Amino acid sequence: MRTLSHVMADTLLSIYRRNDFPAETNNTQSFQGLQELGLIQPDYTGVWQLTETGRQTASRLLKR
Repeated sequence: MRTLSHVMADTLLSIYRRNDFPAETNNTQSFQGLQELGLIQPDYTGVWQLTETGRQTASRLLKR
């Protein structure tokens, strides 16, 4: 199982802060890893969005 790297955490926080990332053009290891962990998923418009678990994780990261 993957763990949350610093780059993945930064990416998750960017999505949390409402930076839009098109799902089809961001097929990097960070985005793949976040999706594998169940933290993000593509929405119906093709943009990455946070799952509920992703929101909770991002919120915890901001409290650190």
